[in-house]
Amino acid sequence: MFKKALDYTGKYRKTSYAAIAFMLVGVTMTVIPYFIAYQLIVSLLGYGELTSVGVILRITAIAVCGVLYAVLYVHGLSLSHVSAYNTLKNIRVSLQKKAGGAAAGNHTKQRNRHAEKGIYRRYRNHRIASGSCNSGRTV
Repeated sequence: MFKKALDYTGKYRKTSYAAIAFMLVGVTMTVIPYFIAYQLIVSLLGYGELTSVGVILRITAIAVCGVLYAVLYVHGLSLSHVSAYNTLKNIRVSLQKKAGGAAAGNHTKQRNRHAEKGIYRRYRNHRIASGSCNSGRTV
């Protein structure tokens, strides 16, 4: 399925891969602070050395991971939206070509009165049949 979608990315294939890479690295930045916190906890329990410089470095590393997560993940999300938009545009163009150039979407402001009358007629008939119409008519 993913391979089929990649066929429609066109020149945005690299953007899709870049988005995946940025988001994976960003998600990795949310896991790393747990390992750093583990090192702090082990040191606090007395199984390792605990220096003020080591604590400050580890807390700074956790903060840097948080900032990197925010930056990388948001950038990857932005790239994925650009890629998705253009992929969907390419799918639409491809389907439009397969449909023989028929218009895709509503391009005119004209209303189709015939279709509207049919919808209204079905709605009115449903209300009459269900007895929720206050028109005074009996069925």
